[in-house]
Amino acid sequence: MYRVLSGISMGLLIFVPFLAAKLLLSSAKAGVPQQQTGIDRNPAVHETADRVQVHKAGELLTLDTGALVLQLDLSTDGAVLLRSLKNRNSGHEWAASGHPTGMNLASASVSATGLSPGSGFHYVGHSTHPAPRGGTELRLALEHSVSNLLATLHITAYPNSPVIDFCLHLNNNGNKPIRSLSRFDPMSLPLPGRATPYRAHWVMRDQYALHSTDVTKSLIVDGGNWNGPVAAGWLALQDVEHAAVLVAGIEWERHWAFELRRENDKGALRLSAGLLRACTRDLAPGADLESPHVFLGIASGDLDDAVNVTQDYLQAYVFYPLPPKFPWVSYDIWSTEEKAVESRILNEAKFAAEKLGVEVFYHDASWYCGSDVSNKERWGIGLGSYIDDKRKFPMGLRRLADNVHHHSMKFGLWVCPEMVDTTVMEREGVLDAWMTKRNGQFNVQQIEGWNPMKMLCLGNPEAEAHVRDNLLRIVDEFKLNWLKWDASGLPGLDVVCDRADHGHQPGNGSQAAVVAKYRILDALLKKYPDLIIEQCSYGTRLDYGMARHGARANWLSDSTAPSWHVRNNVMAASYVFPSAYSYAWIMLDDEVSKPQTPVFLDTIFRSRMMGGFGFGTLHGSLKERVSSYRPEVIEAGIRNVKNYKSYRHLLVQHVYHLTTPGKANDWQGMQYAARDHSEALVFLFRNGSPEATRCFKLRGLDAAKRYEVVRLNSGAREVLDGAVLMQEGLKVRLDREPQESEIVGLIRAN
Repeated sequence: MYRVLSGISMGLLIFVPFLAAKLLLSSAKAGVPQQQTGIDRNPAVHETADRVQVHKAGELLTLDTGALVLQLDLSTDGAVLLRSLKNRNSGHEWAASGHPTGMNLASASVSATGLSPGSGFHYVGHSTHPAPRGGTELRLALEHSVSNLLATLHITAYPNSPVIDFCLHLNNNGNKPIRSLSRFDPMSLPLPGRATPYRAHWVMRDQYALHSTDVTKSLIVDGGNWNGPVAAGWLALQDVEHAAVLVAGIEWERHWAFELRRENDKGALRLSAGLLRACTRDLAPGADLESPHVFLGIASGDLDDAVNVTQDYLQAYVFYPLPPKFPWVSYDIWSTEEKAVESRILNEAKFAAEKLGVEVFYHDASWYCGSDVSNKERWGIGLGSYIDDKRKFPMGLRRLADNVHHHSMKFGLWVCPEMVDTTVMEREGVLDAWMTKRNGQFNVQQIEGWNPMKMLCLGNPEAEAHVRDNLLRIVDEFKLNWLKWDASGLPGLDVVCDRADHGHQPGNGSQAAVVAKYRILDALLKKYPDLIIEQCSYGTRLDYGMARHGARANWLSDSTAPSWHVRNNVMAASYVFPSAYSYAWIMLDDEVSKPQTPVFLDTIFRSRMMGGFGFGTLHGSLKERVSSYRPEVIEAGIRNVKNYKSYRHLLVQHVYHLTTPGKANDWQGMQYAARDHSEALVFLFRNGSPEATRCFKLRGLDAAKRYEVVRLNSGAREVLDGAVLMQEGLKVRLDREPQESEIVGLIRAN
């Protein structure tokens, strides 16, 4: 099998055992119930185990995690002013001291930008409560004197973590509605003016790229719409002069924004985060409302240092724990043909397990009753049915699941719960009363050659129950281990339901639908805690909200070729999510279908192995299945999957961007380093550069230790000092081809 790859095969034989040790990321189980206690109106000190402390002395309220200190002045005139937001280790101050903070509100009768004197709110009290996974939740209660609107700001902190979480709860304690409530930001933070402008960084998720700009006056980073994403919910603000970075993240799918605006006095810069549109509602007496969660982290160093601080927090305290050996090698297959579908997919499952080493085999679209059999990629035909298509699977989809499990693989299905083929509605009793409308008209997707599709409004309780119950049923009936939730429909259909007969109000259909979607995810994970949910669509990719509610994988993009493009996607997305959570595929594109050298074949696979990796049939045709690939491509897949399984445990560890994403014809480099500095992994791609040699200064190592370094291409080994690798760098030469790549493994020497 390796007769033409003598040097490379030696590297394989050395590399696999070399990185065989696995690092375990300890994480307490999610779902610990919170203790409910009343408002504490008396100054007190509350301590949890380790170092989270909450202390009120006079008007000064202090929260101290041991890594971060937050201080608020609770003035007698009702103001909440930011006294300090400090990195305890570096002493760096992020607060514009004395400026209003707390929250932003906008309604017909109550409004606030921060809680300034005269805002109408007064301090009621504060209390502390245990939070899941060992945290402490501080609840700061403020009430509006005229309307009796109770605003409770929940601030959750963890011992020795420089990241805190904000969530705003509103309750109308008055006897009149709060009209046209359209903004309820849980974070409104005044930052000090600097002589050197802050540098803002964010990641686009429509076309993956890292964007950066100096903030001189104002900046809005918009998350986009239901089916029109713009930015991912992550923003980094860099104080370059003081080597400090502030990172914010919003846990919500769409219609949100980060806003940076210059204050009128003293040049302070206000950072706000919350829903920007499609959330307007009247809050009736006795009704309550919860904002999205927003996290805020502070770090010393550069952008990568801040990324690692926040990803440590997310993996420890927000995301569901990952199963062993994750990310699993996946295979996504689907068919719009009619003949011999079942037999060919059963044969492919056997091939995937025995030859490729696949660990999760899942069926994408067109598994459902009435699906397309014309081989035209019309995946919307039959959509909305949760009955398996017996034309394609005469023995039933359960037989496929049992066969996949027999081959020691997990089994999964693709679903697109919101979109429904109108012929399915007629056949299976899906009601028009559940569908979205805008300005009195149904939202209808019309595509030539397809049946019309309508969209369920998950903000309607009956529609929510319909989707929830069917998903719970198919997970059980088909013994699913993996559920791929595609919420996109097709581009161009931006759906905001404005019906008044749906269980939501005309102005907040989008908000109600997202809340319901997260409830469905909670129901799935409550009953099936080991189920892997993959978020896949234009609008939901890299959604921290889905991740909080159980999604543990992201399908980055259907644009999964060519290799340089996939690398850019993975590198950009790694600022937002740990790379292990973001998947890319090998598929039958131009690079794979044409004859290639062994060197470039390795580059093709490695480009997709910097995160979650899989094989895919993108266009719903079984002629795309991997067993039909050229033999040399299959051989490349076999050897690269073996290597991948030896180093994938590092893809949830710290990440360092050795080069800037998006540069053409220039080297690309990414490094992953174990948190305990024991191991590291370096991906290097020449990427068409005219320079065959490059030196990279590594990071995340122990300067006082030595490391055994192995190069996968040749199997060459050497022992180098950590200090040398970080200060002078690792020299790499790739002179066989302009698209050559290298993987270098490092392990701390005894």
